[in-house]
Amino acid sequence: PLSYQWLFNGSVIQGQTNDFYVIDNVNINNDGEYKVEVRNSEGTATSRAIKLAAGSPRRAKAIPQIVNGFIVGINITDGGWGYTNAPKVQILGLGAGATAKATVVNGQVTQITVVSAGSGFGVTSTQILIEPPPKVPTLTIAVQSVNITFSVWQGKHYAIESSTDLKAWTLQLDLIAEADVFVREFEATATGQYFRIRELP
Repeated sequence: PLSYQWLFNGSVIQGQTNDFYVIDNVNINNDGEYKVEVRNSEGTATSRAIKLAAGSPRRAKAIPQIVNGFIVGINITDGGWGYTNAPKVQILGLGAGATAKATVVNGQVTQITVVSAGSGFGVTSTQILIEPPPKVPTLTIAVQSVNITFSVWQGKHYAIESSTDLKAWTLQLDLIAEADVFVREFEATATGQYFRIRELP
């Protein structure tokens, strides 16, 4: 059988021995490298590292650019983090007649464009309120495929089968061995954690 152990920055994550790892309420403390060790009786293989750089959700901030009593631009002072869509931008106070829209790139607000300066005049100060980013969803990291190495007799006919319960077996591969050792890749979620090889007549 195949068994799994997840690692975070090289250290074992206690209790995480499934072929997937779920992280709830992702935040900056989860940033780092994740790997999974896959074991069977023949040895251990370690996956390539998956680097997570989620950061913590943070509301963007901006200040208005006022010329002759009108809001003509908005300068971003903090692009925030964790945005999946363009947030709503509210212009409060004396500049409430003006409207603006935000642009988001890679989770941050990178630009706020004034759509209308409004009909008011004499604005000296106002406040820009940007909608906060959504709550970070649950993150699931899963093993998508495994490489299995088989030692066989060249020229023999074999069936490779897999199972989730050691009772029902599903044929994955029917082949004539072209070498004494061969490696095949299988989808982990589709095949289950048990594999066997049978020689066919």
